[in-house]
Amino acid sequence: MFSRRIIASLRAPTLPIRPPSKLTVNQHRYFALHRQSTMPNSHASTQLNVYGEPMSTCCTNPMTGFFRTGSCETDEVNDVGIHTVCVRITSAFLDHQKELGNDLKTPRKEFGFPGLKDGDRWCVCARRWKQSIDDGVVAKVILQSTHIKTLRVLGMSVQDLQQYSE
Repeated sequence: MFSRRIIASLRAPTLPIRPPSKLTVNQHRYFALHRQSTMPNSHASTQLNVYGEPMSTCCTNPMTGFFRTGSCETDEVNDVGIHTVCVRITSAFLDHQKELGNDLKTPRKEFGFPGLKDGDRWCVCARRWKQSIDDGVVAKVILQSTHIKTLRVLGMSVQDLQQYSE
């Protein structure tokens, strides 16, 4: 695990360095966009899926993941949204997320976000996904590409997740 000082030194120099909880939404998105070139990716090989195995790629077109590597990798310091659940996006899920204020449909060129459509695979925030499930809107999970941290964050077992998997 990298210290905050090392991570801070790797961030894009144009933004003020503040704790993640103090970042504005736009700064959080900026870091997510530029993280692939500013953060070391040596942690990738050690990240495990819900089966305790090395994670499979979720999607590279569009490029997903908090680090924009195509995998639902995470870290304890920067990924405050916990983007660990790989799902197959549905129109119903997109509509539901938009109703909750999380517009995943609209392209945001300033963040390098292409906008999502039905059928895309994407690493979504664990709690946002659970909120949709609780509201009866299911986006199917790809378990081989979903981070093991999801189980702890949501208080679920692999068997719980399997009922929502492809």
